[in-house]
Amino acid sequence: MRTLLLKTKMIPNWKRAGQILAVLLVLALFTALVPQVVKANKEKELVIFPESDTMKREVVYAKLTPGGAVSQIYVVNHFHPLEETALTDYGDYESVIQLTGEEAPLLEGGKVTVPRALGHYYYQGNLKSRELPWLFDIIYLLDGVLTAPENLSGARGNLEIQLAVRPNPAVDTLFYDSYALQIGLPLDPDRAVVKAASEGFVLSSAGTEHQLNYIVLPGQETVIRLLMEVEDFAMGQITIAGVLLSFDIDLEEMEEELQPLDDLSSGIAEFSDGIGQIADGYRELMKAFREIRDGSGQLAEGSQLLDEGVQELKEGVQALAGEGKKLKTGSAQILAGLSEMAANLPDKEIFESLDLPEFGEEDLERLEEAREFLKTLEQVLQLLADHEAELEEIRGELQEIIEWLRQLDMPSVSEIPVTEEGWKALLVGLGVDPDAPLEDLYKALAALSRMAVQAEELQELLDALSLLLKGLPDLDVSTEEILEAVRGLLDQAEDLLDLVGVVGPMFSNIDQLIDGLNELYTGYKTFHYGLSLYIDQGMGGLLQGIEGTEDEPGLADGTSELSKGTSALYQGLGQYYSSGMVPFNQGLVQLDEGSSIMKDETSDLRGLFEEAIREKMDEFTNSGFEPTSFVSGRNREVESVQFVFMTGEIPPAGK
Repeated sequence: MRTLLLKTKMIPNWKRAGQILAVLLVLALFTALVPQVVKANKEKELVIFPESDTMKREVVYAKLTPGGAVSQIYVVNHFHPLEETALTDYGDYESVIQLTGEEAPLLEGGKVTVPRALGHYYYQGNLKSRELPWLFDIIYLLDGVLTAPENLSGARGNLEIQLAVRPNPAVDTLFYDSYALQIGLPLDPDRAVVKAASEGFVLSSAGTEHQLNYIVLPGQETVIRLLMEVEDFAMGQITIAGVLLSFDIDLEEMEEELQPLDDLSSGIAEFSDGIGQIADGYRELMKAFREIRDGSGQLAEGSQLLDEGVQELKEGVQALAGEGKKLKTGSAQILAGLSEMAANLPDKEIFESLDLPEFGEEDLERLEEAREFLKTLEQVLQLLADHEAELEEIRGELQEIIEWLRQLDMPSVSEIPVTEEGWKALLVGLGVDPDAPLEDLYKALAALSRMAVQAEELQELLDALSLLLKGLPDLDVSTEEILEAVRGLLDQAEDLLDLVGVVGPMFSNIDQLIDGLNELYTGYKTFHYGLSLYIDQGMGGLLQGIEGTEDEPGLADGTSELSKGTSALYQGLGQYYSSGMVPFNQGLVQLDEGSSIMKDETSDLRGLFEEAIREKMDEFTNSGFEPTSFVSGRNREVESVQFVFMTGEIPPAGK
């Protein structure tokens, strides 16, 4: 039931990525690579110990309170002269104690002398100072409450111990930056069950007691936390040893472990090249997308122009249809008059017995008005015929538009300009110059409308013109065909008018007049039918195709929706390009530049790692470190310095 809780604070100051990764590799060496290197059957280089009768070793001992405060520091100095020698040492001691040898050390001021020494000679010096290179702060939290160590004997509950290590600003940092600390926390499993501990520990056993051991690297601040469930708590002394690290690691033996770095360098290079290719491809994609966006803009502009044209066409056809209805109404009135005239004509056999009226000036004027009506109608139809080819061309262009739209199934239409003024608007819509001097023509057309109610006086004239109208088709009469029929009617009207003018009141050719009026009625009836089809089905179908119905949309609705759709498409493509593709390209450019830099920086990862490993190993193992006396700088011949610290114990309850 043990979990790990990391609270170690590290303050790296590395500038290169390789160095950062190298630190991780160095840490891994402690648990992975070092054992493998140790197993390697390779002869180790010999370490030559210095030989001097006055060379010494220092072991610095310190007693700490359970809270980490220093209560006493003393130094055991060890000399090993091979010949009998007088020894001189220095230190700011309160007192000195002879541990071995025949001569006691003499303390005078800060100088210690030994008159004679041979072989191993030890003496202890009790320092006046209470300053160590490290500061230790140990706190105890019982059930979350800060508790003094002397109050923990026999305690029960959840206990947390925090041991903080930091540099002592009052002491030179040489030893803090060069020495590693090995910290051992003793545990009695009968009194404490560990629930969690800062990671990085090694658990060891000594008899019935366990110990958690931590390594604090040189120059590292840290906080070690230990969470326990305690019962009748007591704890032995916490031990802390300060030593120089030494690793026997040959990088040549790590060929297998470093080989993946070469593969990683190659992979990063391939990754960078791939990013470059992606960036190039994306630039091509953006170029193609800009062409699509610009094309959609042209499509939207064309669709708008098409919609405006169709709307104008719609208004023009609506106006033309209205004028066509008026023309149809006038023609129907003429047909009704002709019908009444034909119905009232007597048989030719009994004509001689009838008292026939004479044609007066008023009758001749009405016949003249009928002829003028036909002339005016001829001019109108001639204008229609002149523009019939243009209407067919418009029909063809609209058919191409319909095929372009593909999904729309609209009927063919012809383009008719817009106007709002009666007959003049109609003729202008058919192509007549609106500024042309045709006022007489417009007046004649108005006169045609008035003549429609006087058809009762035209019985004799209509009978003579009917033969010329029999050739008109019943269905789908074209403008040219209607024009030809009207011209025939006009010729007959001219003949009849001449006939009436010659015969006058004599009525010598009255039988011919009767036949002519009957034929005129029959022909005009056919003509009126064709004219009605042309107006109702031709113009009406065109208008219906443009306006549409309740079930089927018309061309006007379709082009309007097309214009809206293409405009929305253009705006959407523009927004996608500016808000999506451009920022993405900027990020891709940064990625490309970054990957290129990474490619250059990691082209020799193996070399970077080996260099970083050597640097960190030199830093941790203090390669080239010259031992310096902790006691006094006047001590020049120092072979080694070690530190051993112990805290006071927390005794069992009752002791």
